[in-house]
Amino acid sequence: MIIASKEKVLGIVAVADTVKETSKEAVEALKKRKIDVWMITGDNERTARAIASQVGITNVLAEVLPENKAAEVKKLQELGKKVAMVGDGINDAPALAQADIGIAMGSGTDVAMETGGIVIIKNDLRDVVTAFDLSKETMQKIKQNMFFALFYNIIGIPIAARVFMGIGLVLKPELAGLAMALSSVSVVANSLLIKYFRPGRRNYVSMVAPVVMTAIFLFVFFEFGRISSSMGEVSTRGGSAFGGKKVEASTRGGSASGGKTEMVTSQAAGSFAASNPNKIAFSGNTPKYFMGISSWLSEVPVAQGKLELADADVIIGIKEAQKMREEKLFNKAGDIIPDFFGLPQARVTAVLAPTGTILDEYHFVNQNTLNQIAGRPLTVRNEDGKITFSL
Repeated sequence: MIIASKEKVLGIVAVADTVKETSKEAVEALKKRKIDVWMITGDNERTARAIASQVGITNVLAEVLPENKAAEVKKLQELGKKVAMVGDGINDAPALAQADIGIAMGSGTDVAMETGGIVIIKNDLRDVVTAFDLSKETMQKIKQNMFFALFYNIIGIPIAARVFMGIGLVLKPELAGLAMALSSVSVVANSLLIKYFRPGRRNYVSMVAPVVMTAIFLFVFFEFGRISSSMGEVSTRGGSAFGGKKVEASTRGGSASGGKTEMVTSQAAGSFAASNPNKIAFSGNTPKYFMGISSWLSEVPVAQGKLELADADVIIGIKEAQKMREEKLFNKAGDIIPDFFGLPQARVTAVLAPTGTILDEYHFVNQNTLNQIAGRPLTVRNEDGKITFSL
């Protein structure tokens, strides 16, 4: 600015904007993050270039009128760029509003701070970098938590629904509820790790924790599945049980079906069951027992039909036959039962006479048919007349 009279120059006043020491550092940090930096200013071209060169900015929009700053931001957006605008003055407010995100300086005007989505309190451009880094970490946490929520449901729901019952993996409802509660704990705990964020430093705790939590909760899920499976293992004398509900399968000195003297001992019945592969399936909440046999126990009497087992044939114990007749599934030997535990149909070839043992509860099929039965493997042990079932 020159002060002069008509005759001569009286004085010169030089005024210049000074660049903060931290501004160049902030620009370099933004460039390292692959962010293009532009300067938009109302100053003349030469002044704008001089300031830009000091901080390392090559993209300069100079001599832009206040009302045109928003238009310049829009032009950048039309090029497919996401624009963050940093400003502090009244004339920056329209551009802050136009940008995808407006960042106002804490020392700026009230209108600028009201317009900006982020306010930098310390008036330090390095905090712009911090804002980007914190936003990035926050988005990572959101994605991780979405993964946890979907991951646990994808694993837990099929297990709880007994989809993997065939491989011995189940999850009781009470343990499934606890597992899902623990999954919510993992989401909350993962979110809290963001408090360890520090500008310019890697949050190693936050980086490692999701992997560790995934491993831990996977272990918990499968451990709960193992516990659920072991809860199904119950031992009874002369009988069987499942899920805490006892199913009487044997009596001393007679049978539950008619009072006839038992023709097969519990020891012989238990040994026969233990020596052949077994499966358990469910009709509603009622357990159904299947045994795959290749030879027959000669002491077992037949009440109806013939002892023959081709594929999809079934011989039924007297107690189970009575239940099935009550449900009108079949009437006599030779009848066909459609949609039978994974089989398109099954033919009843024989009904056993009462034995007063566990065999009265069973369906007997050949080995090939047992493989097609939709159920879980069942281990039967017989020790001195004590019959134990293990899932």
